[in-house]
Amino acid sequence: MKIIVFSDSHGNNNVINQVLSMHADTSDYAIHLGDGAYDFLEMAPLYKNLRFVAVAGNCDKALSTQAPASLVLDIDNVRLFLCHGHKHGVKFGTARLIKNAAAEGADIALFGHTHKAYEKYIPDAKGGRPIRLFNPGAAVTGSFGLIEIKDGSILMSHGVI
Repeated sequence: MKIIVFSDSHGNNNVINQVLSMHADTSDYAIHLGDGAYDFLEMAPLYKNLRFVAVAGNCDKALSTQAPASLVLDIDNVRLFLCHGHKHGVKFGTARLIKNAAAEGADIALFGHTHKAYEKYIPDAKGGRPIRLFNPGAAVTGSFGLIEIKDGSILMSHGVI
């Protein structure tokens, strides 16, 4: 299972278009973590083989009826907690994000908002169980993320266009 992850495109879909043109045929999901999610969701009909999922960011106020502030998604026995991050204070640290994602039983917490690519493995975040944090960086500056889930293993990577 391959997942393409974006955040913070802020209406500039050039990077999203380029990345989707390279990875759509070999991917199963395209996820947007807010601040540009509305434009992203409008692209869904162009990629019928991909499942598009989005959460609203702090700049997506009009989107609140179409995308939730956070979402739990189960893919191949891996639980993902999706949020933009602004409601979890990610610009000041990840403690609240970890707490909320762990409460949801997440294996991976995906977030944006900081405009900085980030990845961290925390071995004992939820009662001795690990959690992975992943921020794809800002699509508006060329960043995106890829997650591959296969046979219980998880591979996360960042890319820049």
